[in-house]
Amino acid sequence: MDFNFELDSRLSCWKADTEFNGNKIQIRLFSPDIRPAKTKSELAKKTIEKVSLNWSRIEEAIVDSLLELHNENWADPAEGFPILTKDEFLNKIVHQTIDLDIVDDTEDSITMYFSDSGIFGGHGVELFWPSDEGINVSLVG
Repeated sequence: MDFNFELDSRLSCWKADTEFNGNKIQIRLFSPDIRPAKTKSELAKKTIEKVSLNWSRIEEAIVDSLLELHNENWADPAEGFPILTKDEFLNKIVHQTIDLDIVDDTEDSITMYFSDSGIFGGHGVELFWPSDEGINVSLVG
């Protein structure tokens, strides 16, 4: 897996486009210079590997946090917004970015952003996963 990182001075991070689970996403690295022994590509590969190995856990966190909220508060079958099954719901949540925020030499966090495909009125979905702790999912925007 090769990455062509570019500096994004507006966000103060390094970013590169890549493929993940069949989607084109962007990986962004915040403060990679804290770990000079690792290249940006090594950090990105390790992060993507961690996300990949935990993908079912990530999907479950999204479903547990947002499916009931959608079906009870956002769905309106009479207006063309159906109640969704788990699989239908997950098909609407489209992965867009993986952010690695490096805090120090051993601690980091992963934040992922997803499009809602309009099922939450255009709000984004944010997944925050601090160093091997629980995964937090919320609507943003």
